[in-house]
Amino acid sequence: MVAIEKQGKCNKLLIGVDVTASTAGTLWNVFLANLDDCEEMEINLSQVNMVDTEGLRWVRKAMIEASRNGKSLRFVSGRPETPEVLSLYRIFCEFVEPAAR
Repeated sequence: MVAIEKQGKCNKLLIGVDVTASTAGTLWNVFLANLDDCEEMEINLSQVNMVDTEGLRWVRKAMIEASRNGKSLRFVSGRPETPEVLSLYRIFCEFVEPAAR
């Protein structure tokens, strides 16, 4: 499940499934379909329980695609360890606190 909320120039994707090999293709299509009509994209990972290596690739690919299209991309995580785990794989991205949304 992915919910999309459009707030002005920002499209917010709330991902309610694990980001794995079995969901990455669908998530990628949803991401691309919502990237064109915004200046900013926020991906909320607070409901995600698991990210496998394909999920890590998905996060990195989303960052590259947003940058290539001149879009701002940030992530929301309900878990403080998420940015730390991503940094172990040299994936450095902007995180905002769930309460700051």
